[in-house]
Amino acid sequence: MTPLERFLARLGIAPFDHGNQLHADLFDALKDADRETHMERLIITRGVLARAHSAAATNVGTARAKYETTLRDTTKAEIEDGRSVAAASVIAAAKAQEHRNRMHEAEAAWRGVKEHLRTVDKDIDKTRSDAVDARQMRTAETYGGGA
Repeated sequence: MTPLERFLARLGIAPFDHGNQLHADLFDALKDADRETHMERLIITRGVLARAHSAAATNVGTARAKYETTLRDTTKAEIEDGRSVAAASVIAAAKAQEHRNRMHEAEAAWRGVKEHLRTVDKDIDKTRSDAVDARQMRTAETYGGGA
């Protein structure tokens, strides 16, 4: 496992798959960051994940709109053809099932990216906190402190 793969695995992005668009984007962004600090790599990762999160949210919105439009239009057309509202609803739900499945897949992808984003944010907060603690310890050692 390469250092980059270990870094991403620590953030919950494993196993690394170059065929996955998000993984490929992360690899491209981080391939030259091996000399960067841990915090810099986290910030780069967060930027890539934020863009992926935005794109995933757009995909969810598009899929939801297609599903709702198909459902509404099919129901209306079936009622106009003389079917009962109940029958029209059942037929429309069956015709819109493919769009509903895509919507659920898009939502699952969005939730996955959102979870990765939360993990990176927690790691950034922890890294900042550790840096502050280390700075305070050095200050105390240098200038004396404590009781």
